[in-house]
Amino acid sequence: GDPGPHNFKYSTLAEMNAAIGRETLYTDATVEYDENSVIRVSCFENEDGILDLHEPSQLCITTNDGKVNVEYFIIFGRDDVNDSYVGGYEEQNLRLELGGITVHYSKIFDGSFHSQAKFVYGDDLYVIDVTSKEDVHDILDYINKILG
Repeated sequence: GDPGPHNFKYSTLAEMNAAIGRETLYTDATVEYDENSVIRVSCFENEDGILDLHEPSQLCITTNDGKVNVEYFIIFGRDDVNDSYVGGYEEQNLRLELGGITVHYSKIFDGSFHSQAKFVYGDDLYVIDVTSKEDVHDILDYINKILG
């Protein structure tokens, strides 16, 4: 069968961006993270069995401040907001334009307060997934921080 992805963990966003050889929209200025956060990049072996981090498949940053859990994803090489396997997304036709980028987002209650935003930047699909037990987060704050 097809071997699964290999995961690489990083302690800083700068280290992660350097490892994949490109800048992302996720920087110290846009993502609040601490030593408990997990910064992870996944990639597959190419046909020669080589792991090339400059061809990552997905990136995920998980942060949790005790009240709000945020997962910041980049799904590389996907340029359609519907082309996502990140769970919990329901199309509510909520959208906004920021700097020429269309952001689709949702706000649902599924036992907790769950919001998700998806947008294409360059050739990559960005997903921000936010959950909290109480109604203490606004997905628009996260969108504006990343794209504002």
